[in-house]
Amino acid sequence: MTCIQQDLGYVFLGPTLSVTAAKEILPTAQYCPPIQCGDLLRLLPLHPAFIAIIDGTFAGNAAVWHKEILLCLEKGITVYGASSMGALRAAELTDYGMIGIGEIYHAYRDGKLNDDDEVALLHTPGPDYIALTEPMVNIRATLQRAAALDVCSLGQAKRLDQLAKQLFYQQRTWENIMILAANDNIDTHMFSQWLRKNGSVDKKREDAIALLQHIHTVNCHQVRSTFSVPRTVYVRAMLRDLSSVDMPDNPTETTVLASLLAVVSGLPVSPDREDFTDVKTETQQYFVILYGWHAASPILQRIVHLWRIVECEMAARHWVPRDAVIQQYSQQFRRQRQLLTAAALQTWLDAQGWSVHDYHRFLVFAATFTFLIVEGHVDSLGIFLDDNAMRFSKAVQSITAVTNCT
Repeated sequence: MTCIQQDLGYVFLGPTLSVTAAKEILPTAQYCPPIQCGDLLRLLPLHPAFIAIIDGTFAGNAAVWHKEILLCLEKGITVYGASSMGALRAAELTDYGMIGIGEIYHAYRDGKLNDDDEVALLHTPGPDYIALTEPMVNIRATLQRAAALDVCSLGQAKRLDQLAKQLFYQQRTWENIMILAANDNIDTHMFSQWLRKNGSVDKKREDAIALLQHIHTVNCHQVRSTFSVPRTVYVRAMLRDLSSVDMPDNPTETTVLASLLAVVSGLPVSPDREDFTDVKTETQQYFVILYGWHAASPILQRIVHLWRIVECEMAARHWVPRDAVIQQYSQQFRRQRQLLTAAALQTWLDAQGWSVHDYHRFLVFAATFTFLIVEGHVDSLGIFLDDNAMRFSKAVQSITAVTNCT
């Protein structure tokens, strides 16, 4: 068990509570839009003091992955959840160390709530995130309060709850509930007047505030790390792919890292395509770029520096193509260009301005490039995982200083 002093934490927040209100409670946190699949993997290299999940996507984008949270917990990062998506995930991952706060979390954990639509709602895009519908947890709490105050009977409250539950969450408004109630011959006049005067009970907001207040009072974050998350092919692929997409408002070096990883995932970018043809398939031209061309384009400069980092990673693992592989590439290369004699090869090298050493270096590059990029084994370097990602990120920071590009 380790203790991380409270520093910069990340809170994923949307329609449940305004950022302005949240900052009044927890001013030092970094506030992010509702969480979606991949967001936590992008945060891993930053080693946040804590992560608090309140709001998250339910439709349009994939929801945050359970294994993302487990990877954070494995790394000793405290992950909190409340109110909405956070309450759901905290209830599911309590046994692994995720900390849930609030009544909604406890209801999910204890099996009193089961459906995702209990907390789902329709809202406008950010940054305002204005709620357009009512979540079931708020509707039910409002009906319970009304019944407790004798605004409506327990039977009416139960029936209105059932009618609300029948609605799709994106159509779940008090107006639509009242229409269903009228069709069901339920007298809602007194309740409607009370509702207009007092408004809905906002359980999600209450739990979000409770979470932020809890974090504010914690001097340090006690975290458990007693398990290891298997690095399946799906985990590795997600780590690689999501590292190629930057999060908003991140430091410059993270932006550079994202563009570099996008390049190494397939080298799809060619801003100066007119300077070399068929950039995706001509390995020799890649070699010229990476070893001989002093490119003016910042993107190409990044590619060059990135490949040097990849070479360093391979050297650190003592990954060197075998002599037999180098010989195979040489034979294939020479056959394709009719360089079948030593004299023919030397003439070609002279025309390129290459030495024999340059030619051998090219063959090593061709074997390496084919294995990592063409055949898609870049994951095997491990630069997208765990502590290696931090070392890789630091190398990228040095590239930022060298190339002076953003």
